[in-house]
Amino acid sequence: MKSIAFKIPKYHHLSNDKRSIFYESELKYHWAYRSAYFASLTWENYIKHHISVINNKENPAKGFAYSYDHVDAPAEVSLYIGDCIRCMRTSLDYLVASLAREANIDDSQIIFPFSETLENLRDSFTDVSANGKKKHGRQLAMFNLQKSYPGLDKLIIDQIQPFSRDHGSITSGDLLWRVITSDAIDKHRLMTPRVTNAKINSIKFADGSGLIGEFTITGGPAFYSSSPIVGNPEIEYDLLFDMPSRLEGLPVMQTLADALDAVLGTIMKFKMHFKNVDQYSTGAKFN
Repeated sequence: MKSIAFKIPKYHHLSNDKRSIFYESELKYHWAYRSAYFASLTWENYIKHHISVINNKENPAKGFAYSYDHVDAPAEVSLYIGDCIRCMRTSLDYLVASLAREANIDDSQIIFPFSETLENLRDSFTDVSANGKKKHGRQLAMFNLQKSYPGLDKLIIDQIQPFSRDHGSITSGDLLWRVITSDAIDKHRLMTPRVTNAKINSIKFADGSGLIGEFTITGGPAFYSSSPIVGNPEIEYDLLFDMPSRLEGLPVMQTLADALDAVLGTIMKFKMHFKNVDQYSTGAKFN
């Protein structure tokens, strides 16, 4: 029996000049990728060594009964997922915090802006709230920061777009918003994923005359056939986000991989936009 799952490719060392103001953000991104890789590797190894048995027991009424084991994700996978999401969120916060320090601005109130709506995202760069009241404290953080970095608001609002899409389309900016909001859940409890029903690929059935056909069957954990199975079917499992969050129902490993791409894209946009500020920011290099 062979069990497979979506894999996150092994990530190699991310190098950059330590003098770059965005170096710490890249370190956090690197750790997020490392956590996602180990979540994928842990899950892959778990199902690879999990005993998935298809029982060939003839049932006079229904034919041959086949079943496969139910599996739950080990706790280590949930821990790695949480670490990945937290480090992605922190990597984004480090981008704007490093700009604040470079401009001698207190970075304790700085967080990367995101919002459920485009209107609220735009509002985060103003000094007056939607109801006309003057902002205070953290509410003014991005307004004050953009005074030192003209165009910061357009970079985030127009290019990165970290806000929800009303029509549900998952773009890179929408995915950043989903990841950032999910970080708040992981602070209070594990984001334990749900294992989907297994998908059995290319089952070969032998009928009474010895003919063999190949099929793909989803569902379970039991099904029936009038013919016995021959050979070794391949069982494919996947994980879905199962906690009430903006990621609920999405495949875990693929979503983490896509979110990591979105975070890296954000880092690179910052490095290109502020290359006149950070002379050591030469771009991410993969060895």
